[in-house]
Amino acid sequence: MKISAKCEYACRAVLELSLQFRGNVPIQLQTIADNQNIPEKYLVQILLQLKGAGFVASIRGKEGGYYLTKPPNKITLGEIIREIDGPLLSINSADNSTESARILKGIWQNLESSISRIVDNTNFEEISNEVERLKAAGIYYI
Repeated sequence: MKISAKCEYACRAVLELSLQFRGNVPIQLQTIADNQNIPEKYLVQILLQLKGAGFVASIRGKEGGYYLTKPPNKITLGEIIREIDGPLLSINSADNSTESARILKGIWQNLESSISRIVDNTNFEEISNEVERLKAAGIYYI
């Protein structure tokens, strides 16, 4: 499994929107970019993809920006990863005819299941809470 830079930025953008979540109150693109150190031009493309998938919405104009379409506790890390990077683990078993191939395929399936369980049970409210906890303790990193 490999998380692309685009996926990392998408997760950080959703995290920023989660940290500042107040319903349909938009957060300006520049604020998201500055707070998460994401190039603005790249962030626009990412937010358009997340908008197309229904995770974010936007409001145009001077007071406009982006906001989450549902509360952070209803958006999982797995959903964002799959939207941006596709399947969590690509298993291309060419051959199931040997005992070794079948055993390895079972291991790959268990690995995929374990990864899915972690990312699908981690929502952005939990991540936001952890960020806030670390900020309060004077330790902040992503």
